[in-house]
Amino acid sequence: IICLTHNFICLTDRGVFDFLAEELASDESLEHANTRLVSQAVWACGKMAEFEDPIMSSTESLVASQEDAAPNEPPYLNNVYKMLTFLIRNKAHMTPKHVAETIWAAFGRLSISDQYYLEELS
Repeated sequence: IICLTHNFICLTDRGVFDFLAEELASDESLEHANTRLVSQAVWACGKMAEFEDPIMSSTESLVASQEDAAPNEPPYLNNVYKMLTFLIRNKAHMTPKHVAETIWAAFGRLSISDQYYLEELS
């Protein structure tokens, strides 16, 4: 749910974003998608990670105090990997802008460190 108070946008249910990323990464959606749409979706995931970073940082101490806590990764990260695979398969159709925004989001904001994706997108 998004509310507007005092000229600030307050996102109270971030599950909506997770749902949209999951829907776009579905096989059915990717069949009808193009590289512009998918690269912009990866970029949006990077922006969401940037937005969530202060929130995640404030909860790190709580997570660190739990001995067997899982890494604090955004739920849409697995969907980003699926979108990156789509983009690699269709990279001949990507513009330099789409490549740049995808690399910024995936490696700069989402901290994906798998060299395979970087090499294939370069």
